[in-house]
Amino acid sequence: MKAGTREILIAIGISIAFAVAYYFWYSRKLHPLLRRKTTGTEKDEYIKKLESVSRNLRINPNALWLVINSESRHNPGAINPYNGATGLIQFVNSTAQTLGTSFSALRQMSRIDQLDYVQSYYKMFKRASNYSDLYLTTFYPYALGKPDSYIFGSEVSPARVAIITAQNPFDENGDGEITMKEFKTFARKQIVAGVVPKWFEYLLM
Repeated sequence: MKAGTREILIAIGISIAFAVAYYFWYSRKLHPLLRRKTTGTEKDEYIKKLESVSRNLRINPNALWLVINSESRHNPGAINPYNGATGLIQFVNSTAQTLGTSFSALRQMSRIDQLDYVQSYYKMFKRASNYSDLYLTTFYPYALGKPDSYIFGSEVSPARVAIITAQNPFDENGDGEITMKEFKTFARKQIVAGVVPKWFEYLLM
């Protein structure tokens, strides 16, 4: 093997090793890009708690940060104007009751305390192996594992399809229904929607 070829292969090997190490490190820690975007006087404590919850759930903390950012901008008192859902991941009333709390209690919690209920919610479902699945577990867990052609709410009734479509911004082609493919497209767009560069998506796989 020529010396020049050997050096190229060594450089490639080092680059691959660095990329793998970088990926695994930030599959467990919040990336500096997201740390800088986290605001609030208790941001350090909030980040520490978010990373702890992510470890307990065995999910990527960057994926959890982005889901919460999309749902509530990290505001524990955020309220959905369409269906009244509230909190960091937009708990609906039935979910709040299942978790042993209430809308009013959730809205009065700090985001650090509310992360306990975020953890309890996700523990009810199969571990999300990537960002899209985590977002889907948040939005409509019944749809986990469904094909791209699946229409949200179709397992209930056409009326349910219409309600879900009216309450969420996922219907890209405006046909009055949301397919799994449309949901995945929206979820990917949310990753880079003024938050992080496109390459960040590779950290969330």
